[in-house]
Amino acid sequence: MIENSTTKLTPKAQQTRQRIFDTAIALFVEKGYEATTMIDIANGAGCSPGLAYRYFSGKDALVLELWQHLADQFTSEIGTINDENWVDRYYHAMQMKIEQLLPYRDVIKQTVGAAMSPSSGVAIISEETAPYRDVMLASFERLGEGANNAPQGIEPQQQSIIMYGIHLVMILVWIYDRTPNQRLTQRALSFMYDTMKLMRPLLMLPPVSGSFKRLAAIMEGIFMFQEEDNN
Repeated sequence: MIENSTTKLTPKAQQTRQRIFDTAIALFVEKGYEATTMIDIANGAGCSPGLAYRYFSGKDALVLELWQHLADQFTSEIGTINDENWVDRYYHAMQMKIEQLLPYRDVIKQTVGAAMSPSSGVAIISEETAPYRDVMLASFERLGEGANNAPQGIEPQQQSIIMYGIHLVMILVWIYDRTPNQRLTQRALSFMYDTMKLMRPLLMLPPVSGSFKRLAAIMEGIFMFQEEDNN
């Protein structure tokens, strides 16, 4: 469960909670996620370990808080995209997502190992991160609904699942991109854009749309922990 509710906290308590969170993010970058302890975080934040645990049940909760913050920020920024073309809207959303992640690149690199591990409490595809995933899927569905030429061959929910999967791939490219100014990431985004432009009209063809529906069902089974529907 992501612990991001501060509605019942006093202003002072909110400040303390934010200080603990900011300290944890800085220490994850400085020492690494695995090497950082809750005691380190409490000492850095100038509070007792008990108080740190009062606001966050552990390191995993702090990382989940970051994921949720980024998802909520992405949702709020989706409304600023004014493109009418479906492919342009998604391309600009992905550009926006990469720019949004940039200030957190070091901490994301430090936590990517845990995020990719199925047994981790912060695995990007897990029950613990379902709230983050739900927000992102809703954002991508909303993005498609605002377009004037969204693909007609597959349902909006299926589109959002595929867009979410592509976005994870693009983030992985960005994390491992060592080129100056992340030129490789920009090349990958351009490739994605060109490929989507070519594929969009083909989705009206039943064999192509059927293949994408199968892909969406497989991805949904992974993201939602469901059995694949073979029908």
